[in-house]
Amino acid sequence: MLTATMAQNNGKQRNGMAESFDTTGTEMHVSGDTLVMTGDLDLYEAPRFREFAEAFVRATANPRFDMTAVPFLDSAGLACLLSLSRLATTQHKTLRIAISGGPRRVLKITGIDRVLVVDDEAPAS
Repeated sequence: MLTATMAQNNGKQRNGMAESFDTTGTEMHVSGDTLVMTGDLDLYEAPRFREFAEAFVRATANPRFDMTAVPFLDSAGLACLLSLSRLATTQHKTLRIAISGGPRRVLKITGIDRVLVVDDEAPAS
């Protein structure tokens, strides 16, 4: 499925996974060991993000998410982040997430910031 999606979006491949993915208003791309996302992570975007991010976590030794340009995060996005963190843990990896603004507040209010490894700033590109 990732390959079909990648073909539709003219993405590049790295280690058998697409390097970029763009949907309506949301964009994801890989920069080194960092998956950078811009746009909302909500019920509509979470399945696409999960598919792309799962392949990224599997293919990357030290996976990081830069979500500092994500303005909105809902419960589907939270569930997605928790699932991806569990996936990393099963592969003996630590998933680090840089997130700010409203989404960071959601993590704090729900207590999920104590479960995930959350960085205070975006990773250097």
